[in-house]
Amino acid sequence: MVLDNDQLKGQFNYNILKTDQDGFSLNVNNQNEVIRGVVTIAVKAVQYAAYIKENKEISERHVEQEKEQSSQKELAQKAMDIRKKELDDEKNKQVERLNQTWDQFTDEQKAKLKQDQTDWFEKRDIDCKVISQRSIHDIPDSELEIYQKQSDYWDNTMRAENREMEYSKCFSKRTQERIVYLNNVFN
Repeated sequence: MVLDNDQLKGQFNYNILKTDQDGFSLNVNNQNEVIRGVVTIAVKAVQYAAYIKENKEISERHVEQEKEQSSQKELAQKAMDIRKKELDDEKNKQVERLNQTWDQFTDEQKAKLKQDQTDWFEKRDIDCKVISQRSIHDIPDSELEIYQKQSDYWDNTMRAENREMEYSKCFSKRTQERIVYLNNVFN
């Protein structure tokens, strides 16, 4: 008998001999039911062995996939942390530049622009909050940043962090635009 590809193959020979207490024996010539029983048990044994083997392989693949997932998530978080620091630095730089630009105006110029500046702050903040709410899947591939290309590995915390980063990008861009506007307003 040979076990090959989850099948039991070979020639089966058997002889059933039953004796009672006095030593009398009985030979059964028609043993089809016994053969079917043995075949059923052999089939179930082969299926069980295949089941055990397949479950072990699935379990091993699952462990490898979890390791890969964890490694990719860690890489995604590192990329996100680096970009977040860059965006925070850029945001602070733009705020400082805006303040410097504002400080160059006279008190009279500031008074003329005060309401416009207040309205602009509100609009910038609202616009950026709205823009930051879009799903990563709504951003065209050409606009995705490197860290966003790992979004398949993000958890909910990382998605929230991405929204904050999208807000910071918008904030910096709109602030840069405002600086250019203010530099040209009285020139």
